[in-house]
Amino acid sequence: MTMYLRRGILSQWAGIVAFHVFAISLCADESTPPPEEADPNTERPQRISSRAPEQGEVAEDENDGLLEGADYDYLDDTKNQVYLTFAENLQILDSVLSGGIELDDTTFENHFRLLPYLVYDESDSSDFALKLDYSASIHLRRLQKKLQIIIDNGDLAPLPSTQPDEEDSDPQIGLQRLILRHTSVKLGAQVRWPPVLYGIVSWSHPFTLRQWQINPRYDVFYQTNDDGFGTGGNLQVGRWWDQNTFALDSGFRITEATEGIEWASAATLGHVIRLIDPQDPQPLVSARAYNEGINLIYRISGHISGHKTIDEHQVILNYRYPLRKNWLFLFASPEINWQRSNNWAPETRIRVGVDILFWGITH
Repeated sequence: MTMYLRRGILSQWAGIVAFHVFAISLCADESTPPPEEADPNTERPQRISSRAPEQGEVAEDENDGLLEGADYDYLDDTKNQVYLTFAENLQILDSVLSGGIELDDTTFENHFRLLPYLVYDESDSSDFALKLDYSASIHLRRLQKKLQIIIDNGDLAPLPSTQPDEEDSDPQIGLQRLILRHTSVKLGAQVRWPPVLYGIVSWSHPFTLRQWQINPRYDVFYQTNDDGFGTGGNLQVGRWWDQNTFALDSGFRITEATEGIEWASAATLGHVIRLIDPQDPQPLVSARAYNEGINLIYRISGHISGHKTIDEHQVILNYRYPLRKNWLFLFASPEINWQRSNNWAPETRIRVGVDILFWGITH
C-alpha cells in the first residue's frame, strides 16, 4: 500500500510539473525593486505615543473608500486605540523578555486582522451563518531573530484555494522558527478540549523564471488527533501583466485519517486596481492582499484511493473594495459548486463581510 501511494504521489506530481512548465511562455526577465525601508524619523501625531508604523496612507487622487471624509474619523480613532492596546501590551511583554531593557527600535510592526462575514449556503438548512476568520503575526524584538508567534484558525496544511469556511475553525497558536534558508519549523496547539498539539516542518523556495513566478512547497506534520502523521505540498506558477495576474496552483495532502490522497488544482485570473502594500513587488497573492480588485477561480478537487476520483468542481468570484482608507474593506465571494455526493447538482454559496487590518496607525 505504501509503495502504491508513493507511486501515486510521484505520478501526480510529474503531471503537475509538466502542466505548469508547459504554461510558461518565453518572455524577458523583469526585476522587481526591493521594498523601501520605513523612515525612522517620520513624525507621529502628538496624541500617539506608540512607535507603531503608519497605516492607511493613500495618495489624494486615489480612492479613499466609500466612508471617506472627516465624518468617519471616529472609525480611524477606534481602530487606532485597538491597535495601540495590542501593540503596547506586546511592548510590555517584549520588555520583560528583554530583562527590562528598553530596546532602541523606532518601529513595532506586529499585524493582526479580523474577517467577520456571513455565509449563505444553499445546501445548509440554516441558510445564513456568521463566521469569523482571524490571523496574527507577532515579531517580538527580543525573539525577532529566533521565533515568530502565529495565531490563526486555518488548516495546518491547506489545499490550494480552500475557502475559509471550509477550513478547520479551531483557533491555534504556534511558535515558528526559520532553521534553514528555505525551511521553517512550527510547534503549537489548537485551542480546544482536549487540546490538539501539532508540529510542522515546511520547505518553500520561490523563484522567478522569465517573468513567471514559481513557488514549490512541501510540508511534513504531526497532530495528536486522528490525522496523526501527514504530508502535503503544492506547486504554484503565475505571472503579472500590468494590473492583471494569472496563477495555477496544484497540491496534495495525506494524513492517517484521509481516504488515500487528497488533491486539488486551481486556476486564478485576477485584475488588481491596488494592493494593500504599495511597496509590494507584485508576488503571487490571494485576494486578501488586494486593496481593490477582483479575481475568478476555477477549482477542482478529489482523492486518489485505488483510482483517481473527482469529488467537486467550484467556480469562485472574489471582489474587494475599500470602505475606509487602507485598513477596512468590503468583500463579496459568490460561488457555484458541483459535488459528486450531491449527484453533481449545482449549489450556490455566498460570502459577504469586512476585512479589518490592524497593521499600524491611520491618520
